[in-house]
Amino acid sequence: MSETDVRRSSSSAHSFLMVPIILLFVLIVVAVLRSPSLVTGPGLGSAVIVAAPLILATYALTVIVMAGRGGVDLSIGPLIGFINVTMIQLHAVGVVTSVVDVFLYAIAVGMAYQLIVGLIICFVRIQPIIVALAGFLTLAGLNLVILPRPGGVAPQWMSSWALGESIWTPVLAILVVATAAWFLFTRTAFFNHLRIMGADERTAYTAGVNIVVVRLG
Repeated sequence: MSETDVRRSSSSAHSFLMVPIILLFVLIVVAVLRSPSLVTGPGLGSAVIVAAPLILATYALTVIVMAGRGGVDLSIGPLIGFINVTMIQLHAVGVVTSVVDVFLYAIAVGMAYQLIVGLIICFVRIQPIIVALAGFLTLAGLNLVILPRPGGVAPQWMSSWALGESIWTPVLAILVVATAAWFLFTRTAFFNHLRIMGADERTAYTAGVNIVVVRLG
């Protein structure tokens, strides 16, 4: 394959990114025209705080969608809510208090839930969309049982993160680290196996990809 063919193939492989990039640019322009305060320090800080959960959730959902079988994690919203309500209750009794505690707890609960979902899909042989819907209903119900109405007190150090007085906040740092981690992840062999499995699971299995390990991972 010539160098020209390689460049053409690479360009074609990433051309689909132009659509969301153009849409994002259009939305930003419209938002700035409707609210010029968005481009100020506090405006950008508030925008980062509002967008951060959606961006992080998108990273998590992308991997699940790439795994194939028509999987879309409908329970991502209730899962985030479950982590929040349980964390508030644990903070109230002095169990989860520091920054490290909060991050470790959130990551551990998220990983444990996805591991359970993966085990059900791989060994019970239930379609991912059914498992996701069941998880959605289960977590939504648990959230209402744990915290029937909005309440609780966030850690003192977390309160200052939500002020949005400047774009340079710990929330932005989290987004930068998460984005860097995502780009590093896309350079791994596991990511390539995930893409192969999502495109054609039988072909991936024939090529020697451990389907169970990749799906659980």
